[in-house]
Amino acid sequence: MNVAAKVGGKQFTLLEEAPTDAAEELRSLHTPELVIALCGPIGSPLHEVAASTEEMLTSKFGYTKVEIIRLSDFISTYASKRRTPIAGSGVDRFKDLIKLGNDMRDAHGKEILAKLAISRIATTRAALAEEQTSDANEGKIPQLKAVTRPLRVAHIIDSIKNQSELEILRLVYGELLYTVGVYTPVSSREATLKKQMSDVDVSELIDRDSGEEKESGQTVRQTFPFSDYFLRLESRTTSEIEERVERFLTLVLASKPLTPSVHEMAMYAAAAWWKQAKLKA
Repeated sequence: MNVAAKVGGKQFTLLEEAPTDAAEELRSLHTPELVIALCGPIGSPLHEVAASTEEMLTSKFGYTKVEIIRLSDFISTYASKRRTPIAGSGVDRFKDLIKLGNDMRDAHGKEILAKLAISRIATTRAALAEEQTSDANEGKIPQLKAVTRPLRVAHIIDSIKNQSELEILRLVYGELLYTVGVYTPVSSREATLKKQMSDVDVSELIDRDSGEEKESGQTVRQTFPFSDYFLRLESRTTSEIEERVERFLTLVLASKPLTPSVHEMAMYAAAAWWKQAKLKA
């Protein structure tokens, strides 16, 4: 049995030969909360964008709880259970995380890290619902009585690396999911990575991350153009990141009309061209 979802007029086939109970389990995980999935090539300021998004959602958009889910944390847990060491820093750490992530995908499916994120979100949601019901029953929220209402909760996934991860998130969360492509010029990413490794290591790492070496693992280059929104960061400064993040959140949450910038139009045009070329290939 194939599990499929139609997103933006395109038909995505998910979980080939997935059993019925697995499909029903996925459908039961639909949630009213906001889910933001970041995607970007290695060396991009993904962690900084996640942190800025978390801060802005709570301080300017009234969200009660915002959690950042780092997919690399699941890889670290996997390594710990296998008693496989991960280097503490430098190029070896990046390589170890990429290899172990690919091992997980080979063993459990290309979308395994996204599935773990979905499970984490469901657990958080259940805990919040239980807490809210308890408060209502204790009279702390008398107007709710024993009935819970959805809180303003957001989950930021940092970060997806292949199309299978993107597709399963879209299947589960539908229009409630926003995928954000974080882009910085290659020269900027290389400069960031060169602080931790040699020029040769930088080139090798960028190739591995983009999907040049292993199609079943990380394929950021093929996944990035399917993002819903693009953040182009030139200087990577805190002020620039905050400005771009606020613009994105205002667009999706405040329904405020915004005129596309030159960079935004260029990014969307490039992504549209790439997707058309990919579909024709």
